[in-house]
Amino acid sequence: MEENKGDVYGEEELEKWTESLRNNGCCRIIYCALDEWIPLSQKWVKMGELAAPSSKAFLLQAADCYSYPYRLSHTMMAFRMAANGYDWFQTEMGLFYDVNLDKSIMYDQRTTSHPTALNMAFKTKYIKQLGESIGTDIEWPKKGIDYWLFTNFSLIKGGGLKIYRIKPGTHLKWKGGVDTNGLNNISLARVNKFIEVKPPFVHSEYLIDDFIPAEVMTRLREAGKLNRERRESMKNMSLVKH
Repeated sequence: MEENKGDVYGEEELEKWTESLRNNGCCRIIYCALDEWIPLSQKWVKMGELAAPSSKAFLLQAADCYSYPYRLSHTMMAFRMAANGYDWFQTEMGLFYDVNLDKSIMYDQRTTSHPTALNMAFKTKYIKQLGESIGTDIEWPKKGIDYWLFTNFSLIKGGGLKIYRIKPGTHLKWKGGVDTNGLNNISLARVNKFIEVKPPFVHSEYLIDDFIPAEVMTRLREAGKLNRERRESMKNMSLVKH
């Protein structure tokens, strides 16, 4: 789902991956073009409406995040556990990498009281029910979206959500993922967390190159290089105009 204007990825590009996706178990692929920009919160709800009735899990996956191995299997394992399974899935820790600074820090939910964390997923039925209950005059939130979903799902359930947490010492596979920063327009202030590290972020004792495949790191560093060059060019153009 993306706005049909500007530098879009496009349906034709997605079609190039159709065969590979289906060979790896993807049985239903939908590309949804939007005529105008809408908040991410509204996009999530719209995607929930498009999800198949048989869908069990809805994973929050941002385009600038690289999921850790076995995220899908861990999520489905959690939702199938116990009598009715868990309602919400997340990992407590994960690396964040700023492409412009070429620096990584660690997110650690244990340093905050905020209920949501990383690699989040929830039962699809909640996002569908939320879409059915929302009125037409809603003011869609533009930040704190994960918490907004979490609180609304709690209301829908009529009580606290049953959360499955991947803890640092249990499944070490969480180390294979990373959230990136520096190329989107949503978390512009997050760069300050890399400069002056404060909770829920902490200094990382791990090297990102030990976590992430070399080919992925090459592309991330190239993106940072190109972005720095673009910023410098725009800065010089601005100085010339003045």
